Amino acid sequence: MKYVYFDCYAGFDVQMALGSLIDMTDNIDLAQKTAECILEPLTLYTEQTKRQGMDCLFAFFDFSYSKSDDTMFLIDNSSLDEKLKTKLKSWYKLKSDGKKGNDIEDTRELLMTAAAFAIIDSLDAEKFYVSAIFQGGGESFKPSAHTELLGKIADLPIYPCAETKEILTPGGIAFLNVLGAKYMSPQSHDVIKSGYGAGEDELSIPNIARAVLANEDETEESFLNFEALISNMQAEIGTITTAGNK
Repeated sequence: MKYVYFDCYAGFDVQMALGSLIDMTDNIDLAQKTAECILEPLTLYTEQTKRQGMDCLFAFFDFSYSKSDDTMFLIDNSSLDEKLKTKLKSWYKLKSDGKKGNDIEDTRELLMTAAAFAIIDSLDAEKFYVSAIFQGGGESFKPSAHTELLGKIADLPIYPCAETKEILTPGGIAFLNVLGAKYMSPQSHDVIKSGYGAGEDELSIPNIARAVLANEDETEESFLNFEALISNMQAEIGTITTAGNK
């Protein structure tokens, strides 16, 4: 049985999801054609780049924008199949919190989300998992109440990190919610393939998410994922004991 695992140690949004999925599958054509079912003309640009020295893929849609086309109208009037329309409507209702979206960023996020769901569907994965998810923290930053609520609805662990800005978006957590992704504690994976997707910003941490397609049964040649909350760790726990120093 195959599953998809998202590693969200630097936050999560649908741009990072799409980039990681394209990097993993090289399925640019499917992403482009899916988005074209919603809006034309458009172009999907992808670029291999780096975030804090780590290789990743940045994905971006360029398109002609019309203020008259709100998000739900675009979904309803698309030529997508009904299964994907239903997913997108569920995603939009969760992420929008009842607000009507009709600006260029709402449309771009819709296109990226539709393309990401289409690639996910092509993988024939039966389950979806996610790491602990990190969000901005510090005294000068307070995450949106809506993002926190979506995390609770999805029953996913969200922790603060050193970044004092929003690195986990409502669209990102809503995407994981629609997938029904469950938390997976650090463990090895029998990896089939993996990819890294870049976020928009340059941060003090690598602004990337990793997607892993894996088999449920582990093998000797496996990938080991580690997570740690160093900032919240007690000094006694973090002490390293070396030979001759007990």
